[in-house]
Amino acid sequence: MRSCFSLALSIVGACALHAQTLETLYTWPAPGLVGDPQGPMLAHGTDVLGISTGGGTNNAGFIFKIASNGTLTKLKDFDINAWTSKGGLILGSDGNYFGATFGGGPGSLNGFPGTGSGSIFRLTPGGTFTVLATAPHKNPVGELLEVSPLVFIGAAQDIANDRGGAVYKADFSGPSPSLSVLKTLDATNFGRTRTGLIKASDGKIYGTTDRTIFRMDADGQNFAELHRGNNVNDPLGRGFESGVIEGADGKIYGIASSDGANGKGSVFRMDKDGANYEALHHFNGTDGGGPTGGNVPQPRLLLHSDGNFYGATHSGGAADGGVLFKLTPAGVFTKLRDFGASAPGGLAANGSALVVTTSTYEMNAGRGVIYDVSTAGVSSVRYAFADALGSKAVGAPILASDGHLYGTTFDGGASDLGTLWRRKSTGEFDVLASSYGSVFGRFNSALIEGSDGKLYGTTEASVVFSATKDGALTRLTGAFGNGVIEGGDDALYAYGEGG
Repeated sequence: MRSCFSLALSIVGACALHAQTLETLYTWPAPGLVGDPQGPMLAHGTDVLGISTGGGTNNAGFIFKIASNGTLTKLKDFDINAWTSKGGLILGSDGNYFGATFGGGPGSLNGFPGTGSGSIFRLTPGGTFTVLATAPHKNPVGELLEVSPLVFIGAAQDIANDRGGAVYKADFSGPSPSLSVLKTLDATNFGRTRTGLIKASDGKIYGTTDRTIFRMDADGQNFAELHRGNNVNDPLGRGFESGVIEGADGKIYGIASSDGANGKGSVFRMDKDGANYEALHHFNGTDGGGPTGGNVPQPRLLLHSDGNFYGATHSGGAADGGVLFKLTPAGVFTKLRDFGASAPGGLAANGSALVVTTSTYEMNAGRGVIYDVSTAGVSSVRYAFADALGSKAVGAPILASDGHLYGTTFDGGASDLGTLWRRKSTGEFDVLASSYGSVFGRFNSALIEGSDGKLYGTTEASVVFSATKDGALTRLTGAFGNGVIEGGDDALYAYGEGG
């Protein structure tokens, strides 16, 4: 019995020819808000709360809440007084949410983050937003850390000086705010701070720069550098901008973004005094890799209630879009899933599951995605910003030999040049890759599956391409852009227009 698959009005359906019935398998969501979450979500009940770095009424970012059914509620548009954020929210001991913005506040010029110090703010569960103080050091990054009731410390990065930063304190426990800089981290010795801090079980504060891992008391005293990566080719990995966490064994864990045995970074562990530093896993590209550039660190490792560590990388994997992975305390590494359209931006626990955000980062495309992911790597889309999953489906999807549906869209995706998507037989939908104009152009034809198991198609830029079923795209040739077929001789045939 033959069956056919149709794609119409952004709906994938399957029908048996003799029955002429239609079954809806997947419906693309209506375009959401333009947004790009670059930090972790905060799970609270069945909702998740987060911050978009861009978009919003003033294109300065916004705070939002997403219900379990995917309904997004915008809670606050950032403005000249609090301009964009390089972190997420925390739930304070008083039941309110707190965070810091990268720019804005006194001295801002049209909200340009380099001209304003940034602000520390509070958001009540009822939605009342208040700027509590101007940040005591320029350009806060990461999440705030509450070290005692309504006393916070945070990390900052002075972009006016390109590198360097500080650890600051903001005390709101008294009748008026008390603000101070606890430690200045000069660029020459420490490099740049890019994420927040942790308080470990010994009561001390641990933090990182892109060069070092450090420890200090909560009042800024007894600062000590615990570990410094080699300037080049560190065999255990270097680049600690993702931050660190404490494991159940009392040791410090984190991700090094570069170098290591394969030049792709590593997952490391060390004692609280910096002794016994070791690499537990070296990324090899296929199972993950470091950042591809820009100012956004990879997500911090997460210690889940199941006792395992979970993490994500910006690059590597099948389509070089990053991966989600699990690491047991014994060091057993498992890649859970690949990302292809946009790289992971934040990782948080949500009960027994995970919430993963992806971001288009330096592309400023505003097409991030928020996924609910099981600890086995099975994901569902909670919310897609703008048309991150694609729009204007091209041709009919194909049912490939692995039992999954594959297809392309003409618009949407990370660069708004179309997407290559997969709908698994289990119902899980994902974008495997986004087209990019200088090499491919927009997808403009239905896919075929070759005898080698790869997918083939064309673009409006007269390009014939191949794709693995994990989304790795390869440009094969130009001058042919109106579809492709495979002949009985296993060769590909395509035609183009013009001479």
